Amino acid sequence: MSDFTTVDEILDYAIGMEQAAVDLYTRIAEQTANPTARKVFLGFAGEEKGHKAKLEAVKAGKKFVGSAKAVQDLKIADYMDDPVHVFNRLCVERGSRCGMYLDTDEKHSGTFPLPFIGDVPFEVELKTSDNWNYTVGAGYELSDRVNLSLEAGFGNRQHSLFNFNVRF
Repeated sequence: MSDFTTVDEILDYAIGMEQAAVDLYTRIAEQTANPTARKVFLGFAGEEKGHKAKLEAVKAGKKFVGSAKAVQDLKIADYMDDPVHVFNRLCVERGSRCGMYLDTDEKHSGTFPLPFIGDVPFEVELKTSDNWNYTVGAGYELSDRVNLSLEAGFGNRQHSLFNFNVRF
């Protein structure tokens, strides 16, 4: 991102970012074989096109008027009691150490088709034996758009995580 000196520069930048998002979602939609995922990503691209059109209208001198209708409550919190949907991660600083709390008990059941045998029923219950684990990590911001992070967990559960983020 550069230093902007005019409103038009800001709008041009924002319009470009919206177009980059349209291009990204469209490219992902074109590359996926899953029709449902394709529809979702094309929907995202459509939303970004709408954002771009609003910005272009503002740049053309039209006033932006937001929606007057209320935002729908999706009641997401109503489903957070279910342990399958709950993933609590608390980072408690203890010097250079961090703790991770994981509450992800899950129960899955269904059938699995096997050739020559048919559908085989299954039921799996996964429980976390120890909710707490130690983690250490570091992050580095390469620029205002790019950052890296690395995390490692040790104790009863071992994990490693490498993350590379690019903001559009």
